[in-house]
Amino acid sequence: MDLACFVDGSEMFEHTRSHHGVFIDAWVYPTELMNEAVEFIKLHKAHCVIDKRGLCQTLVCEVEKEYQKGPLPLSDLDKANFIELRQKILKQVCKGGLEGNYKKAWLQSDLLQAYFTLRGLWYLGAKQSFSWLKVNNEAAFELFSEVYEEPQNIEKLKRLAAFVINV
Repeated sequence: MDLACFVDGSEMFEHTRSHHGVFIDAWVYPTELMNEAVEFIKLHKAHCVIDKRGLCQTLVCEVEKEYQKGPLPLSDLDKANFIELRQKILKQVCKGGLEGNYKKAWLQSDLLQAYFTLRGLWYLGAKQSFSWLKVNNEAAFELFSEVYEEPQNIEKLKRLAAFVINV
């Protein structure tokens, strides 16, 4: 179970534990951050459990408004630079070695968020993104699945990267 908790005077931190067989992953934020709805876009479709002051419901409503607006679009130049960087990193991955392997791990993770960014869609984290892809773009879902099932396979990573940046 994922929880977002807002506490007056708190620092940001994550707390995890198992409680009666349920794994709880709680992110704790200072209450004053609730004014930045776009920073909490991952709370799209969230539910308030405890909301003594009504602040949570306000945040959830603001998040939904931001979600409906969609993310700010990339300019043509930003999109070109975004794509070019991933192409450059893919070339470095193909060289192998320590840095190439590091960049491979980075690219495997980055391509999921890049998929959504390049298409003007919100990235809501891996769990929600994979669920969305499974329903809305089965080809993309399969390519991601193949890469994560065989993370050492450069050819599968190349196919995924080409698919993601071909917009």
